Amino acid sequence: MASKYSFIAAISILSITFLASCMGGGTHLDIDPSSDAQIHSFSMESRADTEDVLRTTNFTIDQVNSRIFNRNFLPYRFEVDSVVLNIRGGQSNIFFGDLTEIRVHLVEPDTSFTIIRTDSIPLNRLRRIETQAADRETRRTYDFQLNIFQQDPFIITWVNTSNDHIAASPIQAQQTISLNNRFITYYLAGGAIGAMENAASDGVAWTPVPLTGLPATAQLSSILSVDTAAFILDDANNVFATTDGINWFMETTPYPVVTIFGVLPATTGGDILLIVDDGGTYTFAKTNDFTTLTLFNTVPANVVNQIPVTGFSAVQVDNPAVYGAKFIILSGGTNRNGFPNSDIWLFEQSGGVIRVLNQASGLAAQQGSTLFFYNNRLYMMIMTPLGENRLMYSENYGLSWAVAGEGVTFPVDFAHRTHASIIADDDFIWVFGGQTPLGQFSDVWRGRLNLLDETL
Repeated sequence: MASKYSFIAAISILSITFLASCMGGGTHLDIDPSSDAQIHSFSMESRADTEDVLRTTNFTIDQVNSRIFNRNFLPYRFEVDSVVLNIRGGQSNIFFGDLTEIRVHLVEPDTSFTIIRTDSIPLNRLRRIETQAADRETRRTYDFQLNIFQQDPFIITWVNTSNDHIAASPIQAQQTISLNNRFITYYLAGGAIGAMENAASDGVAWTPVPLTGLPATAQLSSILSVDTAAFILDDANNVFATTDGINWFMETTPYPVVTIFGVLPATTGGDILLIVDDGGTYTFAKTNDFTTLTLFNTVPANVVNQIPVTGFSAVQVDNPAVYGAKFIILSGGTNRNGFPNSDIWLFEQSGGVIRVLNQASGLAAQQGSTLFFYNNRLYMMIMTPLGENRLMYSENYGLSWAVAGEGVTFPVDFAHRTHASIIADDDFIWVFGGQTPLGQFSDVWRGRLNLLDETL
């Protein structure tokens, strides 16, 4: 037994001696310090930031261009004197991870120094951040940029791009659309319909274009532009179509078309929503080209005499932030009996039917209003009983409305009007002409949120 235990003890002593020589002697494990000097996470905080703006700000680390910046701008007039930087390298241990040194470069005056985790630095002077990897040789320098709104982001700046852009007078009616990357204004003057084109889509230079196939009885307020085509109704419920905005032809439709509402939002591409006269019954329908129609349900009896069918303003709402928010919304206009509409109407496709939602807004100034959707918000331009234009907005798709605020008021030289054409894109709000107490007014205005001017 003694010899057995002596053998085991000898083996144990040899093993311990071998391990000790590997760890502490001339032999060592083949593990090199990391040469990764990249910043893997970045944030900052300040005691003076009582609203926690900095702590909740996401910073982008652009490793390719060696930049650190915030894509979402900080609030207008935001300012703190000093901040503490929270920087981590590739490892998640304490302090700076596997970074062995963080050096900040300041301006005005220019200086640089190494910081520890709790050091405060002047935020408005920070321009570069330099790191050192665990190997104490590899270094990396990042340019730092803190984006703060330099103007109030919720002010709309307006520019008058053209006056009297319609080469005719007097004008009885007008409507502007965007088709094939250009603006076209259609107008009724002297019993005939003409057109002006702005090929650059900048609202500045307008030239007359000849029209063929469009009768004088066409209802300009019914025109709808969809991708590379446009459609319009005449007084006899005929549909006319064009692909270039100049040459029009009459479509042969299976049913008389009472009204054209707009494009139904859908995840796979929407169809045009209509009301057709199906043997004396008003029925919802959809189409792509008006040559074939798909019927939905009949218009509910309790609203068929209230829904506006002419002269209304319509907007398609497809909010990317809210999956279920896919509507066509109407304001103004007159119903089938010629009475003015004072409600806000919402249409949505639900399965094989069109649901109608009626939201009584109580906006007495809704006649001649224009709806548009801009920067994920629903707006309506109205004329108040005092004869002044005002922008209203709704956060709940027309259920309630509020004044948009002083920052979005129109300039003093903006002629107050109703029935204006408004086109909103990702950048601008375009306002074309409209009805004034002295008649139709043909000018062009372009508005833009400061928020969109400064967003990266």
